[in-house]
Amino acid sequence: GGGGGGGGGGGGGGGRLPHGLVAAAIGPYGASVEGESEYSGRYGRRLGAPALAAWHAWRVDVLLSAGADVLAFETVPCVTEVVALCTLLQSRPAARAWLSLACRSAAELQSGERLADAVDAIEQYDVSGQVEAIGVNCAAPLLASPLLRAIRARSPRPLVAYPNSGEVWDEWAHGWVAVGPDGAPSAESAAAGAERFGRLARQWAADGAVLIGGCCRTRPDHIAAVARELRAAEEEGRHRHGTTLLRP
Repeated sequence: GGGGGGGGGGGGGGGRLPHGLVAAAIGPYGASVEGESEYSGRYGRRLGAPALAAWHAWRVDVLLSAGADVLAFETVPCVTEVVALCTLLQSRPAARAWLSLACRSAAELQSGERLADAVDAIEQYDVSGQVEAIGVNCAAPLLASPLLRAIRARSPRPLVAYPNSGEVWDEWAHGWVAVGPDGAPSAESAAAGAERFGRLARQWAADGAVLIGGCCRTRPDHIAAVARELRAAEEEGRHRHGTTLLRP
């Protein structure tokens, strides 16, 4: 699969995950065609859910036969593809998945459709609870918390968060540049950006994320920072409340 995979991270609070869980990434239809349509999701209504389900079916079957523990449907940009993936799971009752959405704002998918409608579609079409977690990936790190809270308002399922690094492409410089909270270019170093990413991960865990990691442009130092921050939060929680965050 493809479409925005990233590094693993750590577990947040709210659920225990087995060691050695193998997730098979399955990106959106748009990642396989020209025109960057994974960033617009415009193909959804044109193709329809049955056609998208048929397109995804062979990839799902190959990865399930290879022994994946869970399917990671990720970077999904439109409601129609959400419906297609949930429908596809119904004919494969042993399959389990998480479904991670691609969003352009705290309330919208990349398609411009409402995030709330995508979450509602999962609740409607995933009749057997095979989608065990819902979340967001490849969004800017600062968008992750509002997105997680918006999903939580519509669903009680565990949450997933693996944003990108927050860097943007500078066409003039022909390279990736860091940006600040206001969206303006920043002189922040790569190391400082990784540490900030880790600090934000604490909030994602507090927002209910049980799977936390990084997507595009995140590197091993981002994941290391996430692990350090979640371990530190666990220790602080022990001292304050006698409780612990659960890690895989």
